[in-house]
Amino acid sequence: MTTYNNPSVGDIIRVKITSIKPDLGAFAKMPNGVDGLIRLHDISWSNQSVTLSSLSEGDVLDVKVIKELPDGKLNLSRKNLLPNPRTVEKGTIYKVIIKSVESFGLIVNLGDSTALVHVSELPTIEYKEGEEITCVVIDNNYDPEKHRNKISMSVLALHDYFAKVHSENERVKCLFKGIIKNENSTSALIEADGLIKVIVPLKRFVEPYKTRLLNNEIETDEELEFVFIKYNEKLKDVVLDMRPIEAEEKKARVDWLRSQLNKGDIIDAIVKNINNKFATIDIGNTGILGSIYRDELSPNKVIRASDEVFPGEHVRVAYMGEDNGQLIFSRKFFVEDKYEESLYELSLTDLLATMGLTTNRFIGKVIEINSKYFFTNLMSTGDVKEENNGKLLVDPINGKCLIAIVDNRLRNFLFLVIIMR
Repeated sequence: MTTYNNPSVGDIIRVKITSIKPDLGAFAKMPNGVDGLIRLHDISWSNQSVTLSSLSEGDVLDVKVIKELPDGKLNLSRKNLLPNPRTVEKGTIYKVIIKSVESFGLIVNLGDSTALVHVSELPTIEYKEGEEITCVVIDNNYDPEKHRNKISMSVLALHDYFAKVHSENERVKCLFKGIIKNENSTSALIEADGLIKVIVPLKRFVEPYKTRLLNNEIETDEELEFVFIKYNEKLKDVVLDMRPIEAEEKKARVDWLRSQLNKGDIIDAIVKNINNKFATIDIGNTGILGSIYRDELSPNKVIRASDEVFPGEHVRVAYMGEDNGQLIFSRKFFVEDKYEESLYELSLTDLLATMGLTTNRFIGKVIEINSKYFFTNLMSTGDVKEENNGKLLVDPINGKCLIAIVDNRLRNFLFLVIIMR
């Protein structure tokens, strides 16, 4: 819009109504302080007198300069900035204001005219009176009985348009428009391209935006980036998701780290979490995760990874290469054998004697780990009066209860024992 002090034909300027003449039109003061005239027939495309009566002195509105008179005065037009209901074409996109929300759809103001957005042409989001939305004209027919044009518009048709101008897996800048909460879920209302609004469920967000959404901390109109995943043409459903961006960035970081590593390189790491099979580590405090399989945690036999390390522990590891794209590390090169070499030469009886036990009879609990059987919670047993009776089999070095590996020859017997339980 031009706001300089010497407007000419074709310029769009903002003016202030100074007086209204029912038979002539409205006089308005222009940016240069000179009065211009909006003639009655230039007020609107139809019902000019009604529209003129709706205006008041002091109203500010945008107009277009359409004519310069010989005396230098300007004629202005309000209607030239508004859609002409008789010439509105299918496929034209307009921003409209919701006049009313009805069970059958929306009545919207298209300039000084009204149009219908049928419920079948609307996504399943909440609309409010006075809200500005973007629609596309899908039909415009003249009604000879009512002497006016019936204009139909659609919001969902813009979803088709969005899908045509964007490629799947393309990143799209969007604006946050609000949070949608109910008893079972949390979602966000997202505006894309200034055209369409899409509901994005919480699960398609990544941190820190996921937590910010839950806490309602994302500002209205804050810019967010999503990936356009796919479009369901039948349902007119546009799917946006943040997670592929995180995955792509993570892959880039992993590729960078991989390019810096050679087998045998020694790195500091932090244990993040553990299960029976392996420990997950943060490599060099980069946020990139790798794995240490339990057999690589210690030179000693490891039944459970959790027996060797704990979350938050700082460890030194060696890079071993990759396994199915996962970076693999070893810790056992940096862990001393906890047991003296002489212990490996002892018989079972002598080994038990180092724990203060003179019996080799125990009872315990049978557990299964990865289709193998073990005895845990082992306790010595014998005659009631025996001194060794009721003692837990405990490792004297680390104080943990020992686990005994079951001989494969007893496998079927133990399987039956478990079933009978």
